[in-house]
Amino acid sequence: NDLEPPVSRRHPVIGEMLAALREAGARAAAMSGSGSCVFGLFRGPVSARRLASLRRPDWSVLTARTLPRRAAMGRVGLC
Repeated sequence: NDLEPPVSRRHPVIGEMLAALREAGARAAAMSGSGSCVFGLFRGPVSARRLASLRRPDWSVLTARTLPRRAAMGRVGLC
């Protein structure tokens, strides 16, 4: 994301979030779009449980799992 460096400079918390995700074991961490959220990709649910250590009063931490393409398409009625 080309916007990540300038947005991180203006809003240092973005960099803090990215660093926290990586320290928690994220295989990848990035800012989405223009900075509406930051996300991390973890190997599996055991690693994702480490997100509990990231909770701060001013951060919302959510977990989700990815689906294989066929399952995702089925859920939206395209398969």
